[in-house]
Amino acid sequence: MRPTCIDLRERYEVQLDEGLDTFVVVDGCPKVPADSKPKLIKFLCKRLTEVGRIRQDSVFMPLNEETNMTEG
Repeated sequence: MRPTCIDLRERYEVQLDEGLDTFVVVDGCPKVPADSKPKLIKFLCKRLTEVGRIRQDSVFMPLNEETNMTEG
């Protein structure tokens, strides 16, 4: 018996651990010190709200612990 499209979808469907339906990757952000990170997040949120809704608490911006700077 041949599997149906629904069977294949259920078998190979990927579930995100955090339940994120939509996400945006921003490339080319400046590297800033850890104390300037909130200002950068606020600026990015202001620019991104022009095209959609965004919450500041949902922004993930990695911090390099060795340099105490954002990754950019």
